[in-house]
Amino acid sequence: VWAKSSSLIIGFIESIMVVAAAMSRIIIFSLKAVPLSNCPSCINVECNCSLKQATGLTMDVMRKTLDEVLKTLPDKVQIDNAEVRMLASTRAIGEALNSNDCSRSDTMCIGAAAISITGDRLNKYPHLSFLVSYYTSHGRLLTSEATPRASKIISGLANSFGLVLLGMVLFSIFFLLIMIPLVWCFEMLQHGDEIPIFTPAELKRETEAVGGEMPGRVAALQRSLTAKFETCKLLQSFGLAARWTLGVFLGSSFDMPRSPLASGMHPILTMVRQFVMLVASATVTAIFTQFAISSLTTPKLEDFTAADTVCTNKASTANTNFVARTKAEKRLHFEIFPCETRQDMFDKYFNEQRCNVIFYDDLLLRGELKRRQNQQPQDNWDLRLKRSGLGDEKLSFDPYGMWMNSSHSLYAVVNQKLIDVARDLKFRDETLSQYFKEDFADGSQTAGLESPSFWQDFFVGAVAIALSVLVGTSI
Repeated sequence: VWAKSSSLIIGFIESIMVVAAAMSRIIIFSLKAVPLSNCPSCINVECNCSLKQATGLTMDVMRKTLDEVLKTLPDKVQIDNAEVRMLASTRAIGEALNSNDCSRSDTMCIGAAAISITGDRLNKYPHLSFLVSYYTSHGRLLTSEATPRASKIISGLANSFGLVLLGMVLFSIFFLLIMIPLVWCFEMLQHGDEIPIFTPAELKRETEAVGGEMPGRVAALQRSLTAKFETCKLLQSFGLAARWTLGVFLGSSFDMPRSPLASGMHPILTMVRQFVMLVASATVTAIFTQFAISSLTTPKLEDFTAADTVCTNKASTANTNFVARTKAEKRLHFEIFPCETRQDMFDKYFNEQRCNVIFYDDLLLRGELKRRQNQQPQDNWDLRLKRSGLGDEKLSFDPYGMWMNSSHSLYAVVNQKLIDVARDLKFRDETLSQYFKEDFADGSQTAGLESPSFWQDFFVGAVAIALSVLVGTSI
């Protein structure tokens, strides 16, 4: 059994080496997408160049991987002779990999671009297989509002203050509804026939003023008037008790009640008032601080309303589906504007200003910002570029993969070498770190100082910070 197994393995390796020895051509199909893949001499979307001339993250990984693969093969083909063909779309790459050129035994074809690994592509191109993912991209927002609108900040402050004020009023009313009857009862019940502080005159004196008890109808009338008079006095004393309780709670100065129990309500009212003011001050300070921070940060997808439009690229199903799913799950009201291609999406945002938000892969967004910053400024999109900024939040994870026909004799070898390259920390640190760092491609650093909108947002943020400091130190 061991001899038979060994002969099969040796035969399989020999067959691979025979096919590999006959290979004399390498074709890389890619997309023009800075900073992932590009031919420096390319002007149009479709163009060709050698792998040695190609630039970008994907091309660096491809060179390193093929260099390791070719070390295991006879010198029939050199990596410098590998050809890179920039195509118009991912669909074109899938069709090219199934063409007659790629079916030849002396040719190895690989689709290396910003190709997301999705189940739809696996089902659509069953003859192709993804190599191991070499980079995981993050979906981020590119928005023309590097800071939230001033109107949103003001309306948010008003709503927050309204809720704080409503809470204070409701708590105070509930507390006073408990304290007023207690103060009144303690004062009235404690003194009995004595004159309480809330009663301006004593019932006994009123009775003596009219001559005491009288017989007959006069006495009955007197008792009736006395009962009504007593009721009025009780209501009046309750009103005076309410005025005293409310005044002490608000910080006014009043004489102390005669009842020790009623007098004991005075420090309770004072402490509760101080507690309410302390909580209100802390809440207002927190609100100002929160809005001061939010005025200096980029908005999130949940911050956009029906007045906002998000552009997506229909060719990128992962990103488009994420935006549609997030809108449905969170019941958001912004408009989605699907574009035919990636470049069409950027033109709709920068040139035509059909939308004010883009959701796409972070590296591709940075590449477009950097490309336009290096160009001659144009009136139709220069101000939009200066006002644009990348969102701070990474919303989705999108693994990139490379396509290859799994029936090719070198498929397993290429996949293994690609795994080794992805695990090579020294290579990642020295060569690939430039594509991951936060560089000046983030347009939020060029907020458009000449724009009135910038100074409006800056003023709102400064006022919010100042008010938070003043309110926080007032108590």
